[in-house]
Amino acid sequence: RSSDLQIFVASAMFMLYAVSVILDTQQKTERRLQQIASLHAVVTENSRDVIILADFDGRPNYISPAVHGLTGWSPQETLHRGFHEVAHPDDLSRIEALVDKLRQDTSDAMDKSAMIEYRIQERSGGYIWVESSLRVLRHPGTGIGSGILIIVRDISERKVAEELLM
Repeated sequence: RSSDLQIFVASAMFMLYAVSVILDTQQKTERRLQQIASLHAVVTENSRDVIILADFDGRPNYISPAVHGLTGWSPQETLHRGFHEVAHPDDLSRIEALVDKLRQDTSDAMDKSAMIEYRIQERSGGYIWVESSLRVLRHPGTGIGSGILIIVRDISERKVAEELLM
C-alpha cells in the first residue's frame, strides 16, 4: 500500500509540474502575442502612408488611421468603399487590370507585387495623386493568394513638380 501511495504522490507531482509548464508556456506565448500586436499598432497608427488590407475586389478589411490625413475620411468611413468608389474614373481600368494580373498570376513567385500611380478622391470632392505598392497576401496554410496589402503614399507635390519641369 505504501508503494501505491508513493506512485499516486509521484503521479500527482508530475501532473502538477506538467500543468505548470503548460501554463507558463501559454503565458509566455500570450505576452509575446501582446508585444507583437502592440508593435503592429505602433507602426500602423504612426505611419504617414496609408496601410490597407483588401480583398481582390478592392474592398478593404483594414485601413490605417493615416487615411484621414490623406483624404479627410476616417478609416471607419472608408471601410465599405472599394477601388470603384475612390479612384478617378480615368484611372480605374489601370488599377483593375493590375489587380487582375496579380490575382491571376499562377507562378510560384512568393513576391507578387506591383507599383501604380493614380488619383483618389478626397472628402472635399477633389482628387490627389497617390502611388500605391500592392503585394499579394497569401493564406499561411495553402500559400494561395487571399488578398492584397496596399501601401498608399501622397505624390501630389511630385506630380506638380513633374508638370512644371515639362
